[in-house]
Amino acid sequence: CDHHHHNHNRCLNMPLVSCCCLTYGRVERLNEALACFLAQDYSGPKELVILNSLPDQKLDFKHPEVRIINLAERPANLGATRNIAVKECRGEIILPYDDDDIYLPGYIRLHVEQLQPDWQWVFLNQAWKVHNFTMSGWSEKGYTVQMAYRKKAWEQVGGYPEMNSGEDREFRHKMQALPGGHIENGHWRAVFGYGWAN
Repeated sequence: CDHHHHNHNRCLNMPLVSCCCLTYGRVERLNEALACFLAQDYSGPKELVILNSLPDQKLDFKHPEVRIINLAERPANLGATRNIAVKECRGEIILPYDDDDIYLPGYIRLHVEQLQPDWQWVFLNQAWKVHNFTMSGWSEKGYTVQMAYRKKAWEQVGGYPEMNSGEDREFRHKMQALPGGHIENGHWRAVFGYGWAN
């Protein structure tokens, strides 16, 4: 936020957004994701919570908006890992943030703009496909990382199911069963690159 009085007050009213990032031995990809986070144009408060579940590797990055949690042992499954990470998030709004995807500068801002005050979630149903760090096409398939949701809604549905595959898809279905949410379509809203085969 700049220091102009009006803008400062507006920014104070903007919600804290937590980008929730799991990582396991993919430092090169994580560096790219970190750079994308630091380039975000959202003017409200934000944080990137990185949960490192590779016990033999200790990650460290000094930045006031970045928190790294190094786990002493790997959780039993991916769903459990996601739930640990969300518990660590301080924000009212949670944005999944995979370490092998590309996030354009408007990623956080657009999700916050689209998430109406009485909605539990919003799903931006379009993406670029990225292969070996190169844009390789357009996808109208929805990826769960494009869903912003309120932390209280995550609590309401009981978090991610504790499974190793498909936990994000099942979580999305549980969220979409809640009243108050929206799937947003439109090519001009693409702010995300799915790391296909990255």
